[in-house]
Amino acid sequence: MKNNIKQLVIQKTTKLIYQKGIRSTSINEILAETGISKGSLYFHFKNKKDIIDTVLKNERAKFLIFFENSLKGNNSYEKLLSFLDSLYELQYKSNFTGGCIYANTAIEFAEEQNELTIFAISSLDEWIAKIEELIQNAQNENHIRKDLSAHMIAEQTIATIEGGILLSRTKKSPVPLSNSMKILKQTLLSK
Repeated sequence: MKNNIKQLVIQKTTKLIYQKGIRSTSINEILAETGISKGSLYFHFKNKKDIIDTVLKNERAKFLIFFENSLKGNNSYEKLLSFLDSLYELQYKSNFTGGCIYANTAIEFAEEQNELTIFAISSLDEWIAKIEELIQNAQNENHIRKDLSAHMIAEQTIATIEGGILLSRTKKSPVPLSNSMKILKQTLLSK
């Protein structure tokens, strides 16, 4: 029962954060969404920061599992393409709601450079490093252009994905992210 309440709070708070952002998600809204008492909430979490930290760490772990599970193929290039296709499908199935929790958090707290910004940036950097490793391997396998550094291509890949997600979210259309993925495959990730 104890873990069920904690998981319920994490699940409902995650949904609220994707919808409204961290600042706009209040304890009262979390209580209303979960239907639990304030005492029960504070039995499981010290404060709102504790809830947010737990949500962000949980989302990071879920994304890393998703990333690893999406790498299908016989070589690094095929694995990278598989990841891009899987990410597009994930966003499409969610109807492009929420976007990327790391980018959302980094933007929401960009002017403050607090723990949340640092966590979001480190999560994005971890994602970039994983993409960079795939790109470097694909370059070594002669599947991806070598005239640009793997790091540069990885950063541009993430920027293009995030931009596509943002535009698909705001336009309520799969076209921008679909176009972003096509551009990645045709330009950055080609030979």
